[in-house]
Amino acid sequence: MGNTKLIIDVTNSSDRPCVLPTTPPTLAGVRPDGEHVPLVSKGAETYFGTPPPFDGPLEVGGMAVVWVGSLWPDACPPANETATWSSMLLGLPDGSTTPFMTPFDTKCGIDVSNFSTPR
Repeated sequence: MGNTKLIIDVTNSSDRPCVLPTTPPTLAGVRPDGEHVPLVSKGAETYFGTPPPFDGPLEVGGMAVVWVGSLWPDACPPANETATWSSMLLGLPDGSTTPFMTPFDTKCGIDVSNFSTPR
């Protein structure tokens, strides 16, 4: 049994600073047919703790991170199944989403942190 952590880097590529919310962003899995499946977070604190809060606006070119935590798939029944997403969407403060392609298994549920300062 173990835990996994996915660190999502977010860079402000707009032409002005961005105010980040004090609540966790949304996350969705993308099925092969393109359907978006909302992934509900159990909380903002992962097994690995909570990253430092982001203070102030995210400057142009600046980076923030979001931590996503979960248990290894074998930690919850049935042991021979997975719920791995090869593509996911991160919800952004302006209501848009940005895709990323990092395989991550969410079978045992997820915890999603707030936008945070990179360590």
